[in-house]
Amino acid sequence: MKVAPIELQRALILGLHTGQREGDLLRLPWSAYDGVSISLRQGKARRGGRLGRLSNPCTAALRRMLDGMERISLLILTTKTGQSLKKRYF
Repeated sequence: MKVAPIELQRALILGLHTGQREGDLLRLPWSAYDGVSISLRQGKARRGGRLGRLSNPCTAALRRMLDGMERISLLILTTKTGQSLKKRYF
């Protein structure tokens, strides 16, 4: 965390506190966060024919991070310029 750019720190915190896969994190929109939990549909579940819809309650640390972030895009994880964070940055 000490040497990682803020964008990767956020991705790490989001992944750690939700347990979601990289692809699901990269596509996670702000609309999935309601201030208490994150609701999402897992990408892998769609391929299996299941809905895969789930809701993860946010930990205090995750809520603090999300509430402190500026919403510059429809997606939560972005670059400094507001572009969607790409898989290659991971």
